[in-house]
Amino acid sequence: MFVDNFTPIYYMMFLPIALWAGMLAWRWVKTPALGEQVYDSNVEKGLISENIPRDEFVRSFSKAERPRLGIYQCAIAFLALTLLPVFVAGFYGLTSNVNNWGEDNIEVSFQSQNLGVILGDFITIVIIRGADSQ
Repeated sequence: MFVDNFTPIYYMMFLPIALWAGMLAWRWVKTPALGEQVYDSNVEKGLISENIPRDEFVRSFSKAERPRLGIYQCAIAFLALTLLPVFVAGFYGLTSNVNNWGEDNIEVSFQSQNLGVILGDFITIVIIRGADSQ
């Protein structure tokens, strides 16, 4: 099977998202411990009363401070990166067919292309268009 230079780069793009997800999971797990430290610090400084139950404060703090938005953003980034080849293949197929429509015989052909070639072409077009717009 032919593998080009861009396919490993595409798969390596999942690494930062996996690290981001791991960091968010770690923060999610560590939030109750941080809530206990915040409670102790605030009681020590006199910012909150000792009459406030510790477990209720920690539960409320955890509910308020867990990284929900980050989890949604991470999930959307993973979904977008997963769907990128589908959109790029559709774009590549559309432009290929548009080029074929100008010929005398209109024939829709499905070409078997390598993922890296398709993504490489798409990224090249995006870079060129980005340079043109500036």
